[in-house]
Amino acid sequence: MNRRHGFTLIELMIVVAIIAVILSVAVPSVLRARMAANESAAVGNLKTIATEQVLFQSQEEVDQDWDGNGESGLLSELCGEITPRNTRAAGAVYPTYLSGKFTTAGANGNGAAEASGYFYKMFLADTDTTAGDDRSLGGTGNASGQGGPVFDPADSTQNIAITVQENSFVCYAWPVELGTTGSRAYVVNEIGHVYCSKMNNATYSGIDVPITDYSAAYAPDGSTDTWFNNKLGSQANGNDGNLWIATGS
Repeated sequence: MNRRHGFTLIELMIVVAIIAVILSVAVPSVLRARMAANESAAVGNLKTIATEQVLFQSQEEVDQDWDGNGESGLLSELCGEITPRNTRAAGAVYPTYLSGKFTTAGANGNGAAEASGYFYKMFLADTDTTAGDDRSLGGTGNASGQGGPVFDPADSTQNIAITVQENSFVCYAWPVELGTTGSRAYVVNEIGHVYCSKMNNATYSGIDVPITDYSAAYAPDGSTDTWFNNKLGSQANGNDGNLWIATGS
């Protein structure tokens, strides 16, 4: 007598149930591990950016007032994507200060670079006086964060912006997809310390909800002299209402 071999319906249902249980345990663990890796990479990338900004400035890749004191660079300048904002520059920097993954010419349209599950955006001083403060950090170059006009030091407002660029910058990182590629936002400035926020108040995610305010992580002090008085501070609420704390860097 021939006997048919195979699985019964009950056996198949048991196998499917076991697989479902395994997936319910494994998938969240994989997701958490992925987010942890992305967040670790974000901290490392911001540290690298802060270090390379020092070198970029010391080499005077951008020196708009020709005083021998270099200014900070945009991500697109640091990675050699565009020619620095400098009349003496013949072309993009080489060797580059950052890898090509920090290019900002993509379709995201907000002047940010994307790497390892995070967006990165650099803010430099601009000449916006709409809030009565022409020394605020708000410039990201043109609409794609790729450079912009070379400031004229003969113009007092532009000269102030140049001076701030010689001494400061701020760069943020936030998840491409909150809860999937990362759960924290990060920031570094010229001091070189990286701060993070679990975004307990304002949340940032992808290109639809980016960080657009340079002062998001800065602790407000009520002064209109925004940059020179306000600082990144550990265990302090920023202008965005989020708690920002030092990462130990």
